[in-house]
Amino acid sequence: LCLAKCFASMLTVPLLAPLLHNSLNTCALQRVHVLALTSQEERRKVEFEETLFEALLQTEGVHSAVSLDAAVSDKGRGLVAKRSVEAGESLLVIPEALLLTAHRSGIVGGLVGQTDLMFDAAGDLREEVGAERFSQGQTWDVRLALAVFEATAGGCGGSFWDQYRRLLPLPPFLATSLCLPAPLLAQLHDPVLEKISESKKALLSRSFPALGDHIVHPATAVYLQAGAPAQTIPLPLFWAYALVVSRCFAMSDGDTFAFVPFLDMAQHAEKPSANFASTAEGFELTALRPLHKGEDVTISYDRDEYNSRRMFELYGFAPELGTARDAELLAEALVLYSEIGAPVDSVAPRKISTADIQPLLAAFDAHKGSEYSSKPRLAAIYDALTADEAPDVARMLESVRWQRGEWATSLAEDLHEQQEMLQQTSGGGMGARATAVLSYRISRKKQFVLAEEVLSTFLDA
Repeated sequence: LCLAKCFASMLTVPLLAPLLHNSLNTCALQRVHVLALTSQEERRKVEFEETLFEALLQTEGVHSAVSLDAAVSDKGRGLVAKRSVEAGESLLVIPEALLLTAHRSGIVGGLVGQTDLMFDAAGDLREEVGAERFSQGQTWDVRLALAVFEATAGGCGGSFWDQYRRLLPLPPFLATSLCLPAPLLAQLHDPVLEKISESKKALLSRSFPALGDHIVHPATAVYLQAGAPAQTIPLPLFWAYALVVSRCFAMSDGDTFAFVPFLDMAQHAEKPSANFASTAEGFELTALRPLHKGEDVTISYDRDEYNSRRMFELYGFAPELGTARDAELLAEALVLYSEIGAPVDSVAPRKISTADIQPLLAAFDAHKGSEYSSKPRLAAIYDALTADEAPDVARMLESVRWQRGEWATSLAEDLHEQQEMLQQTSGGGMGARATAVLSYRISRKKQFVLAEEVLSTFLDA
């Protein structure tokens, strides 16, 4: 009861008060409402979340050597070691009984009931989805989102999920592209990602019209009741789907996917300190190296499998140093440049040959010390140039310059704006989401600036 009162006290009008911030001035972003916490509210939120997390760790079948660090920081909240542990030691065990699951067939597990609203919208979640509904978009990820929707609405997930739902990111605080308000989505300066997000929204809205209202779920209804602008709050099904794609784990059978409480709080790291595995009993998190008390417990989100766009789409952030898969974004720019009708013979053809490898590596060496350089970004340029269908180098340089010219702001302007925003905003809400959007833009632009530098050096040589 005390925890419930504490949570209820957090959802007050001050927490939802719309604060105007002229965000991203250099991009002419409209003045948008900012949902932010005061420092006092932030302290109460942190204390509440850490206390609730510890209480839920006492659930039968859970074994833990981790705690939740919910304090506001650049890395966000995450798991930390509760005590010193050795490499190979178990950090966390989550029993299967606590999981929400969805099989590729559409069968959902983990719920103790289903509302009439959900039954009318999606049928019996315990049954296979069937060919017709599958063709309409009810794939396993959507079905798991429906399960999260039900479990977090109160009652259908059982007593555990009635409590754990209070630890999940609140709808207006998620930075994934699916949950961004239209003004911020446009400020990604990425029409492809904007189109992907709008298409997913259209699919979910078309497939489940009965769920397309803020009032059908308490996680979103509470904000409207408190007077928050509706346009800043994602629809509840969008929120549930964003939670799934950013926090689900594949199970050992390869055909079932799970939303795993506690484990979903683990942050990403390029060199993770722990690894997870699906077991016959549920999920287990194991230390990869010795950890001291209070040290971050991190996992890998398979960053090497995704380019920066996909990372932001799924997780709401782009790797600070880029990723080698951003070679796909460089190749895409070349295709788009060709599609606009740029003259094919505007420059003399110059493709990479075996004899060019050493001069190319020398161009890379010349820019290793660049302020925008990183191993993943250099790898992206190399992979784009040496792909099976190797591009014309000068043509690629043209496309990189064209893409930079298409962006509404320069890298220098974005970096300046980032410094201003860091000084003006704190806490969560739109401020954090605007910061995430700007960081994504900066990461992509650093990749293209570095590519222009390297390609120009190579061609000049």
